[in-house]
Amino acid sequence: MPLRAARKFARFVLAREGIAPECELSVVFCDEETISALNQQFLNQAGPTDVISFPLDEAPRASMPDEGWAVLGDVVICTDVALAQAKRRGITLEDETLDLLAHGILHLLGCDDASPHARRKMLRRQKELLEEFKRAADA
Repeated sequence: MPLRAARKFARFVLAREGIAPECELSVVFCDEETISALNQQFLNQAGPTDVISFPLDEAPRASMPDEGWAVLGDVVICTDVALAQAKRRGITLEDETLDLLAHGILHLLGCDDASPHARRKMLRRQKELLEEFKRAADA
C-alpha cells in the first residue's frame, strides 16, 4: 500500500475529527512477530492482532489553536494480519489498512470499543471516514 495514501488518510481523519493540524502521529507497519510481542508486552494478550494504539498526549482540538502542538501517539498496524483480513472480507489491502488506521487513530482520540454498542459506533465511524475519504479522492 502506498505510504502516501496512509499519510493523506491520517491527516484527513484528524481533520474530520477536529484535531489541530500541528499534532504529530506515528504510524508503524510491522509483521506478526513484532505485533505479537507488543500485544503480549503491553496488553498481556498472546498472539498477533491487527492494530494497537499507544496514546501519548491529549489531542488539541482545531477550535482551540492555543493548545498548540502535541504528540498524539503511535498506531501500529500488522500488515500480515491486515492482508489476511482483507482477503477474508473481500476488500483491497489498502482499504483494510486504512480502516485499521482509522480504528487506531480513533483509539488515540479516546474512542472505546469495549462494549458491543461502543464497538458498533466506532466501526460505523471508521466506515464513514473511509467512504468520505474515497469520495473526496474521486472528486
